[in-house]
Amino acid sequence: ITWKGEFATRIYTKELQIGELVYSGIFSEFTQKQLAIVVAALLYEPRRMDNFDTHGIDISPIFNKIKKDKFLEKTVKKMYIKNMHRIVSMWMDGSTFEELLHICNLAEGDIIRLFRQLLDMLKQIKGSLIALDEQDELVNTINIICDKIDRDLIAIEL
Repeated sequence: ITWKGEFATRIYTKELQIGELVYSGIFSEFTQKQLAIVVAALLYEPRRMDNFDTHGIDISPIFNKIKKDKFLEKTVKKMYIKNMHRIVSMWMDGSTFEELLHICNLAEGDIIRLFRQLLDMLKQIKGSLIALDEQDELVNTINIICDKIDRDLIAIEL
């Protein structure tokens, strides 16, 4: 089995896209926010009436990197990146949960679910990299992103 195949065995959804992003090296080109936005966009499951404030958002810095890989260019949806851009960026910058409610019409539980899924996927990626003995800068970046996301209402406290 190839490295990419071994990596994908530890990813439980969107394994082809995630595997390609990591294997191609594109993940390493993203800023922390861009990486979180792309993963969130892959996980996002749109509903008919979802509405996001996407006014003034430029996704070309993200999508220009994605376009380097033909498979990813076809499978990563631009609109999902645009939808996730502001909500993920604001949360990572420390905005309040109430501020997120003003930039989209998602229910509170849907926002929490989105961020919990994002954290879960980031931890799957990190775990797969560590299992394959790839403890590089990407693992550190994922730790930093998770720390920025896993707070306030998003954090699970037992």
